[in-house]
Parts: sequence; structure tokens; C-alpha cells
Amino acid sequence: MKKTLFPLLLILVLVLVCAGCGSKDNALSASGTVSATFQVATPTPTPIPTPTPMPTLTPIPTPTTLPASTTKPSTGSSSGQTSGSSTTTAPTKSSSSSPIDTAKGMIGSSVSSLYAAIGRPNSTSYSASCITDNGQDGFLHYSGFTVYTIKYADGTELITDVE
Repeated sequence: MKKTLFPLLLILVLVLVCAGCGSKDNALSASGTVSATFQVATPTPTPIPTPTPMPTLTPIPTPTTLPASTTKPSTGSSSGQTSGSSTTTAPTKSSSSSPIDTAKGMIGSSVSSLYAAIGRPNSTSYSASCITDNGQDGFLHYSGFTVYTIKYADGTELITDVE
């Protein structure tokens, strides 16, 4: 029994000595209890960053109806009248307007009114449209500029840009 009592007494003495180390507040009281003072660190709140607003995107307008000044060509003819004539009128322009200025003023109009105003292009090319299903993007190449169009599945072709 002496062998087990000695290590226990040694541990008790070490605990009591270590309890008094470091601070005056950590001391053994007269009753044999240890008192300790602890300070709890309070975390400082981290500010939440404000999100940056996303840029506003402007959708590309997709015409769903024909412009009011455009009518589709007739499919039949009657008593000497020319079939396929269009009632679309070209915009009024001064004689000093260049073809590119005239074309720029016709954005949103039908291609047939462009042909009436400045004539047919030197060449044309078409590709599948990225704007509408079953439509085509048109590229009408004139001398010095290009007219961009969209041709819908029903045959309607409108001017979208001029460069």
C-alpha cells in the first residue's frame, strides 16, 4: 500500500503547486478549492459585403406582326392587273440622301420597300437565324455597306441593321 500512496501524494502536491502558478486569481482557497478567473473573447462581427448589381440586359425585339404599312403580295391576278404588286410605300427622302442613309432610315421596314427606294443589292447571303426558329438572317451587300435582315418562315423579311 505504501507504493500506491506515494505517487498519489506526489500528484496531489503537483496539482496544488501548479494551481497557484501564473495569476494571483488562480489560487488555492483555505478550504482547499481552486478558484480561477477566465476571460471569454467575444468575436467581432465581420461585415457582409453588399452585392454588386447585375447589368440590365435589353432583349432584342422580335416582331410578331407585320408593320402597318406592309401588305403581303396577292397570289392571284384579275383582269390585267399585275400580280405580286406591293402596296408598301418607300419613305419620303430628299434627293441628296445617300443610299446608306436611306437604308438606315428604313430599319424595321420590309426589304421590298428598300428595293423600291435604293434598288437591289450586288449580292445576298442567308444563314439560319439565331433569333427566330425556322427563320434566316439575311446579308444584303450593296456597294460600300451591308443591310442586315431577318426573314421569317412566312416569307416576311424586315431590315434589322445597316453598316
